[in-house]
Amino acid sequence: MLAFLVDESAGHCVADCLRAVGCDVQLVSEIIPQAEDEAIPALALREGRIVVTNDKDFGELVFRSGLGHAGVLLGGCDQPGARVTDAC
Repeated sequence: MLAFLVDESAGHCVADCLRAVGCDVQLVSEIIPQAEDEAIPALALREGRIVVTNDKDFGELVFRSGLGHAGVLLGGCDQPGARVTDAC
């Protein structure tokens, strides 16, 4: 089963959609509200979760800096007003 950590920028709807298809989902807003960006991939890595976010800063943080991660799903950033929830 896939496991996800949904960032506050992606929202509850994304979590609901993922849960509806049987995924194991935790929301950052429920377990570490207003967390610093660096704490999110670290938690996800410890728990083997893929981060779901709309925050482009994760690209810099994870991929360019080499910060460890279990995966990052960055959605909707190239379209004005688009959100990961548009896919649900």
